[in-house]
Amino acid sequence: MNIALPIIAIALIAGAFVGGYRFAQWRAVPEYPLYRGAAIRQQAGMIPAGGVLFIGDSIVEQGYTPTLCGLPVLNAGISGATVEDLMPMARDAINLAKPSRVLISVGLNNALPKSKRVSIDSYGQQLDEMVAAAMAANAQVSLLTQTAVRQDAALEIDLAKLKEIDTVIRQLAQHRKVQLIEISGALAGPDGQMAPALTIDGVHLTATGYAVWNDKITQEACRP
Repeated sequence: MNIALPIIAIALIAGAFVGGYRFAQWRAVPEYPLYRGAAIRQQAGMIPAGGVLFIGDSIVEQGYTPTLCGLPVLNAGISGATVEDLMPMARDAINLAKPSRVLISVGLNNALPKSKRVSIDSYGQQLDEMVAAAMAANAQVSLLTQTAVRQDAALEIDLAKLKEIDTVIRQLAQHRKVQLIEISGALAGPDGQMAPALTIDGVHLTATGYAVWNDKITQEACRP
């Protein structure tokens, strides 16, 4: 029996699975944000007031942070979402959930080709509106820099734009006097890119990656 054939078959299946995963994550059906946004709004109306609202993209949505600093967390992540996509949901969720804390992690999808016509200035304005909405609700705000990534042509991330986005986040945190959580450094290896053991595809995190991610957020957000 030629054992090479089963090995090749397994390799093809694995490749198809990874390819399908990437396609699903980065080329999601247009209706998904609507369904996900509706679910978040529904949950926002049920979570006890004074909890934590965690707004973000797929990095947030795929994570598991049930509590933070002893408070219940509402995961308001939407895979594939840009800051423009998140703004309407974020405003509604803040009004419904009445959180005492709001964490915001958004920007990776603004560095993809689909957002090439959206300027850095526009990104900053929309992010500032989100922060302002949270502050108007008397919530304590934490802004997260973007997670480190590994160069991967299949994901087509504009690394230069991603760096500009992080600069905007840092400047906005300083301007608004809100907490800044530097998450990228916690996930980067010696080369400045995401450590291989922490990522599935160059961007999305493994269980080990999420352990590091959660530890960093908890350490920073829960300091006295």
